Amino acid sequence: MRGHATTLAMTVAVATLLSAAPALAQPVPVADCTADVTVHEPLALDVLYRCHNDQPISFESAGGRAAQYMRDAPSARIAPVNGIAETRYRFDLSGFARAVNSPVDGIQRGKGVLAPLGAWLLEPRGYSRHTFGCANVYSPGRSAQTR
Repeated sequence: MRGHATTLAMTVAVATLLSAAPALAQPVPVADCTADVTVHEPLALDVLYRCHNDQPISFESAGGRAAQYMRDAPSARIAPVNGIAETRYRFDLSGFARAVNSPVDGIQRGKGVLAPLGAWLLEPRGYSRHTFGCANVYSPGRSAQTR
């Protein structure tokens, strides 16, 4: 009887996996935007932002407090080249977090910073639809972490 129960359980498990296989094989849609972020000491971020779009888009800060901590931020709409609008900028995360000193907007304790994405990641504008794909975070000497 025990062998029959094991065989039945395995049959159900295989049938379940086979019925789920088509769902697992579905294509993954391409993200509209991705950000590659490199973290440098003392907590400075180099951001490379790419968005798929067929029209010019702008990259804007969600809050006015962050502007003074950005360098090389885009100031105009960016026309896509081969369907991709790309911008680069640098953000002083440590300076921002020390100045704001708020657990909601950004705060630094020791060598760590707690800050929401909207504090330092520019918002792309000019899409008819928008889904942010991922932020790939790099630190020299470490592998990438995707969020």
